[in-house]
Amino acid sequence: MKHALDMDTRPDTWMRIPQPLVFTGIILANITPLYGVLFLGWKLFDIFYLYWAENVLIGIATIIRMLMAGAAFGIGSLFGSLFIIAFFTVHYGMFCLVHGSIMFDLFNPDQINVMDNPIDLLNYAFSSSQSAFFPALAGLCIAVILDTLRRIHNDRQNASLPPTIMFTPYGRIVVLHLTILLGGLLALSLGSPIWALALLVILKILYDLAAIRDKKLFDLEKAKTANKENP
Repeated sequence: MKHALDMDTRPDTWMRIPQPLVFTGIILANITPLYGVLFLGWKLFDIFYLYWAENVLIGIATIIRMLMAGAAFGIGSLFGSLFIIAFFTVHYGMFCLVHGSIMFDLFNPDQINVMDNPIDLLNYAFSSSQSAFFPALAGLCIAVILDTLRRIHNDRQNASLPPTIMFTPYGRIVVLHLTILLGGLLALSLGSPIWALALLVILKILYDLAAIRDKKLFDLEKAKTANKENP
């Protein structure tokens, strides 16, 4: 299949985000939750909810990447990618719903059953008294945008197809949040001391930096390819 961008050999320099800039964005984006833990009285659930919301942003970014990848191969491929996007939206949405339900069941003291009313997952952001939540979310949004531009540039260089892009967020959401959930349970058993909550935020920063540095580290599709090439 001929890539629509083959006719223009000039690189998309505006999408070529330097890796140090992405690193800086990740660190700055996580300053607010770290500040929230140290000075604003953020609880364990506040951290989990913020990172759950980040997963939603990453899902939206993945849809944009799939649209752009489909468009790069022409109008027919673009329309074909809409079916893949619809499947991803349902599947990833269910994934986030189950993840959010587990988060609410384990760490929210109000015992909200989000499976009965999934909209409560979003309503919580507006009904809770969590200080500086939206500034923290805005910071993570900027980091996601920087990383997405970098990934779009890589998608174009590698002529990535929407079905391949669809799998990219799952490695992150599974590995990161299993690690943080286990760490959260440990922190909960210790009485959620400030140092344990701050350690969770630092662990998240290190995870994100490692994922940016090694593109294959948490990419399920690339990991499969690497295993086939190196049996």
